[in-house]
Amino acid sequence: MESLNYELLLSTVNESDLGIIMLDESLNVVLWNNWMVDRSGKTAAEAMNRSLLQVCPEVSGSRVNEAIINTHQTGQPAVISNVLNRTPFNLYPKKPLIQNIPATQTPIQQAVKIIRLATKGESQYCLIQITDVSASVNRENSLGQQIKDRKKAEQVLSDERALFIAGPTVVLTWTVNPEPRINYISPNIELMLGYTEKQFTRSEIAFIDLIHPADAQQYLQEIKTYSNNYSHYFEQEFRLIDATGEYRWLYNLTTINRDASGNVSRYLGYLLDITERKKYQSMVEHQAYYDELTGLPNRRMFINRLDQELDKAKRHQYKGALFFIDIDRFKSINDSLGHEVGDLLLKQVADRLKGCIRLEDTAARLGGDEFVVILSDPGGDGDDEIIKNALTVANKIRCSIGKKFELNGNEVHSTPSIGIVIFPDQGNSHAEKLIRFADTAMYKAKSEGRNEICFFDPEMQSRVDNRLVLEKSLRSAIDNEEFTLNFQPLFDHQHSIISAEALIRWQHPQDGWISPADFIPLAEETGLILYIGEWVLRESCRQLKHWELANNIHLSRIAVNVSPKQFRQSGFVAQVQQILAEFRVQPERLIIELTEGIVIADVDDTIKKMNALQSLGIRIAIDDFGTGYSSLTCLNTLPINVLKIDQSFVKDITNNNNTAIVGTIISMAKHLGLKVIAEGVETEGELKYLTSAGCNMFQGYLFSKPLNADLFAKFHLAISEERKTASLC
Repeated sequence: MESLNYELLLSTVNESDLGIIMLDESLNVVLWNNWMVDRSGKTAAEAMNRSLLQVCPEVSGSRVNEAIINTHQTGQPAVISNVLNRTPFNLYPKKPLIQNIPATQTPIQQAVKIIRLATKGESQYCLIQITDVSASVNRENSLGQQIKDRKKAEQVLSDERALFIAGPTVVLTWTVNPEPRINYISPNIELMLGYTEKQFTRSEIAFIDLIHPADAQQYLQEIKTYSNNYSHYFEQEFRLIDATGEYRWLYNLTTINRDASGNVSRYLGYLLDITERKKYQSMVEHQAYYDELTGLPNRRMFINRLDQELDKAKRHQYKGALFFIDIDRFKSINDSLGHEVGDLLLKQVADRLKGCIRLEDTAARLGGDEFVVILSDPGGDGDDEIIKNALTVANKIRCSIGKKFELNGNEVHSTPSIGIVIFPDQGNSHAEKLIRFADTAMYKAKSEGRNEICFFDPEMQSRVDNRLVLEKSLRSAIDNEEFTLNFQPLFDHQHSIISAEALIRWQHPQDGWISPADFIPLAEETGLILYIGEWVLRESCRQLKHWELANNIHLSRIAVNVSPKQFRQSGFVAQVQQILAEFRVQPERLIIELTEGIVIADVDDTIKKMNALQSLGIRIAIDDFGTGYSSLTCLNTLPINVLKIDQSFVKDITNNNNTAIVGTIISMAKHLGLKVIAEGVETEGELKYLTSAGCNMFQGYLFSKPLNADLFAKFHLAISEERKTASLC
């Protein structure tokens, strides 16, 4: 027999006259049939992949929710009938097809069945089946039916006693006139609470005296209310102290027996110990709203509290402060000392945070090493005083977290970077936006050297928003091929072109030309530089070959700048080799330009890659030399060919300090057998000094600005023609 396909099964479920919900192991909705759609007003798309409590918040704290948790935990099916007229789900009759017939707003009376299912892969699901029993409930609510039920309950009382004596449910009957008295309680009360039945029936123990003080008043009030409004059933949950002194949670289902006049004659109660269920429910709720590691509220609870605090601040017209706290150097601590030490650090940070704030404030962990604090009404008549008080608390936190930590025998030091935003204010009246503002301020604090405190201002967020727009545009630029290359020629002392440096340019379709200084750092940070860098290498080699074939221009070398992230790729050397082979460019014609920062970041890896590149014949140049932190010892060990003097030294060459620096660089390069190129040469005076100092390769606007590929070809041909003419003369 062929197995039924999924579509057929789903169609069958959707045509069912029962409400069907299926939950996965995390109690998230994975099935929501058409019956539920028609009666809940929520589409399947709105319900799917969300927790049941998010889709149906009305069942929170209900017997249905407890039954779901119990079935999920124990596998024991549960049936919740309509005997108490319960409407656990907000369900209403399906809207009539005829438009002029109004839809009733009376909730559907429901019977709910809960079953745990298991698949072959041992995945577990909860199936919830809901039946509309409104019609039968209405019939049973008639007075005659109620009297009949009451008499039947009294008739079978003796049978019920026998049934429950040996079971987990305790049965008891009691009266209140002339005074409260338990007439009967099943012997298994001793197993449940440790008290004997005689202690209750002889009034040696008063039941009400055992109920937790916080629950006693509500317990009595509910009995009074249900007795006076002619109810026949009611439910209660309360804590009761057992013989060992421990409080246990009990569920109580009570039937009210009345005489012909409607007066209460007796109460018939069923007690069930639900302590373990309550513990499990508490654990589930704690996991849903609290961080497992630190015990602090998690993001979900924090958002709720922040929304409440914003509403309260607006209502009572005060201001609060939100702190966004990031632990400096946490990743390096976690990586070097292990995750166990990292977890201990986060726990102790949480403890120190709690020690720095008041009971009315909230500290929470958003995830990783990110914490937040809500400072509720720090006090102060004006904004300046509020900021001052918030800053006082922030400094207290910074001082506390800045003290050393003893973690598994390791002495660990860390500091916090703290961003602060004051609320409520125009533009920050929503929790998510407020968090984003505080996060922005935190990153500003981190960028200023870490262990700093920074207050948010709108201009700061504007820069962040602009950065996000730029990143989006940058991704589009890669897809739409909006980049181009310009080429700036390099000259020798005889004014001959010896090579060119490839320089990327970006023409945005709306904003025009965007400076590399604006988008290259962002590309490096986001990782987009890997795509851009490969494109620059590929396009440079393609253009070099194109000039040769189309214009008969044989440029001896072309220089390409390589970013730190690009150079650190494990497959960088192989990538370069593959591109050279693709365009049939000899490796000797390629110069890789690196900054000093790349060189000193990981000397061993740098030397290994440089040697691999040089073994292919590729030349290595250190760009912007003099602006970084290279040492003479480091230079002596690096396999490099060229030093490029940064244009900042060339621009003010008459300055004695710059003169000394440039002279030293040229002298040192000669001693190490390196070529020297001066960048940014713009005047004849600069050229004259550099030539006299021994530099014989130059790049700058004195010779030519960067040119597009076509203009560079024309410029190169013109220079070559001039050289030929000059040689004939």
